[in-house]
Amino acid sequence: ATILVNPQDIERIAGVEFTTPPMIEQTTNRRYNAFGGIVGGRTYTKDGIDQFTDQSNQRFAVSYVTGSHALKTGITFQQGKQATHASLNEVPGVGPVLYTVRNGNPVSLTQYASPFGAGTSRMFPVGVFIQDQWTTRRLTANLGLRYDGHRSSVDATTTPAAAFIGSASFPKVDNVPNWKDVSPRLGASYDVFGNSKTALKGSVGRYTQVETIGIADANAPARRIVNTVTRTWSDANSDRFPNCDLNNRLANGECGQISNLAFGTLAAATTYDTAFLEGFGVRPYSWQATAGLQHELRPGFALNAGYYRTWFGNFTVTDNRSVTSADFDQFCVTAPTDARLGDVSGKQLCGLYDVRPASFGRVDNFITSADPFGKRSEVYNGFDVAINARFGSGGILQGGVSSGQTVIDNCVTVDSPQASRPGYCREILPFKGQTQVKFAGVYPLPFGLQFSGTYQTIAGLPVSADLPYTNAQIAPSLGRNLAAGAAGTVTVPLLAPNAKYEERLNQLDIRFTKIVKFGGARIQGMFDIYNLFNANSVLTVNNTYGPSRLQPISIVGARMFKFSGQLDW
Repeated sequence: ATILVNPQDIERIAGVEFTTPPMIEQTTNRRYNAFGGIVGGRTYTKDGIDQFTDQSNQRFAVSYVTGSHALKTGITFQQGKQATHASLNEVPGVGPVLYTVRNGNPVSLTQYASPFGAGTSRMFPVGVFIQDQWTTRRLTANLGLRYDGHRSSVDATTTPAAAFIGSASFPKVDNVPNWKDVSPRLGASYDVFGNSKTALKGSVGRYTQVETIGIADANAPARRIVNTVTRTWSDANSDRFPNCDLNNRLANGECGQISNLAFGTLAAATTYDTAFLEGFGVRPYSWQATAGLQHELRPGFALNAGYYRTWFGNFTVTDNRSVTSADFDQFCVTAPTDARLGDVSGKQLCGLYDVRPASFGRVDNFITSADPFGKRSEVYNGFDVAINARFGSGGILQGGVSSGQTVIDNCVTVDSPQASRPGYCREILPFKGQTQVKFAGVYPLPFGLQFSGTYQTIAGLPVSADLPYTNAQIAPSLGRNLAAGAAGTVTVPLLAPNAKYEERLNQLDIRFTKIVKFGGARIQGMFDIYNLFNANSVLTVNNTYGPSRLQPISIVGARMFKFSGQLDW
């Protein structure tokens, strides 16, 4: 049995006061000042957020082995909980808000109901499995069956009076979710020539989506009400202070209408379909199938080749029942002339939609199965080829190449027709974006030294170009102002997903080891060189179109030398 406790405190940087407003620069997507979001926590504090989760696991298994059978059965239990509370900075005379600026000038603000509490979510998953390995002549078969049950709940809670919303009490909620699944898993291995040098292998199995307390937390009544909204802000007098009544949900003063008219009320803005939350076989799942060949080319040199396929099911969608696709108007924008944008440079981009003003702010989200809206799919097909070799006087070399392609078809219109925008709703993660080559080796040297190293080349991360367009740029095509108002903006992805990638990451790490023995003790000295060739591959990048686009946010760590030792006795 194991018990995991995970307290986490998130504190402000020195100098950031409790009255400092968090800010986002729209042209670079950079955040400034204090924290600006509501997440989990343990207590209401003026330090921002305290998180607390704990989980305990138990596992019991028993095996029965005979000459040709190896039967095993067991059961696993989990219990866990997470408390969800938070408080945010409050700007004097304004409240808990986040400012969004464009080139330093305010364009919108986000209001939060803070302090915020959603109670304690609890989970109780259980799994029961039985498997049998059966051998007859050249064939070894593995037959298995697993039952998964997952039940979660949310404790009753009372939230304190928060900015823009009053105090409220919420009842306990059970069965969020209450899932039951049975998953078969089958595998087989066949010794082709009966000499244990060539084997054909295959397997197929069903696996349920990992779930802890995420869905339970989302179904907490305090979570289902609207706790955050955005509204435009035209800072006419440039005083960096929103001169409007933020408790007024409609446009007034310098502020536009809020994005969800239910903000400030206890009406649930999000509802989960009970047909998804409760039942047999309704949990999101995946099937995984493999086929492989293992062959000994010569003593000490083996080749492994495999094909892998994964496909997913039980997709969900979020349907805003307050609107239909007829409540949206199409518009186009013109992409900047920039050779880095490839084929879209200077071209008109259409298939973009804005909700009509009469429907703006009307939100009644219903999370349900995607099947009634159309076919969604996600399929991965891949392969790998690997070697395992022993050579010389104790040398070992392992490694190979792995590649694949993932196709995600999400061209399903639920509310906005933009969800089915050609070139964007069907994502293809190409082979070039998922190809990896990795090798690791060890070789003994004279004088008791040992050399080892690892080399890897991994595809660079996909990059995009997201450009915020103003109402003035959109209105001529739309034929009206944006529903958010004349100060509104819309961020448009200029590039289709996975159209461009950063350069590949190529990295070599090496180690020299010297082992000295004396008496019953053993001393091992190690000298490591990490990133020998000092590669500077990009790990994360700014994708907001503008002067800072493609500016690296983080790169691979620089070349590093390390000396270490280990004593065993």
